[in-house]
Amino acid sequence: MTQIFTVTDLNQRIADRLENDVRLHDLWAQGEVSNYLHHRSGHRYFTLKDQGSSISCVLFKGSALSLNFELTDGKNVMVFGDVAV
Repeated sequence: MTQIFTVTDLNQRIADRLENDVRLHDLWAQGEVSNYLHHRSGHRYFTLKDQGSSISCVLFKGSALSLNFELTDGKNVMVFGDVAV
């Protein structure tokens, strides 16, 4: 029989997989910034992309305060963080 998940259950299963994989913590990734949004909350949202793929990212206000440059679309960056849902 096919199991039907609620959205909450599905997100929890995804989070459990991602957050229990030590390879997805304290990692570096490199790519180009696109769809950059500096939200009024102070958080910064953007897509990190390369020629073959993209991933949604958030830079929380506390960490953003220590940036010594301005994020902009098209900027090539190296980011450090964790993968999470």
